[in-house]
Amino acid sequence: MVSVVLFDLDGTLTDPAVGITASYRHALTEVGVSVADDEDLTWAIGPPVRDNFEAYGLAADLVEPAINAFRERHTAVGLFEAVVLPGIEDLLDDLRSRHVRIGLATAKPRPQALLTLEHFGLASRFDAVAGSRADVHSMPKSEIVADALAQLGQYRSVARPSCNSSSSSLGRSTTSTSCDSTRSSTCTRSGRRR
Repeated sequence: MVSVVLFDLDGTLTDPAVGITASYRHALTEVGVSVADDEDLTWAIGPPVRDNFEAYGLAADLVEPAINAFRERHTAVGLFEAVVLPGIEDLLDDLRSRHVRIGLATAKPRPQALLTLEHFGLASRFDAVAGSRADVHSMPKSEIVADALAQLGQYRSVARPSCNSSSSSLGRSTTSTSCDSTRSSTCTRSGRRR
């Protein structure tokens, strides 16, 4: 029986395309970069904001001001331009009726995640909310997931897993961690039942 389910926010619970892409356009314009109206920025949904501006090729001295402009607009307007995906409320209610504990693990800063859940009336359905910290450059998703699991009492430590290690701290599951050989900081986790 499933006792815990973790969800991501953007693209899983909500369709954030309008708010996120408009916030990126705004931020780029604020730092003097023109963006064509028809330029597709949907690729930026999901990854950390800093990573996206760097991937876009923004000059290093413009990244921080762009992040600030993005967050300012996104917190004030963009979060509320998202829409809850069809069927999500029913799914969450069904899980709650089965006594499944529900957590959120998002790369979005935790205060923005909470604001989004509250705005759409979803906050009461979640037992845990984990997100990145605004004061760090980038937080690996594995740390965010570990934080959500720790909040749910399912994980003993929120320390970042080391690569090529094995763990059985998740109860009856055996979890292994491996690294992508092209980026030593990128780990993937796979689990199997005993």
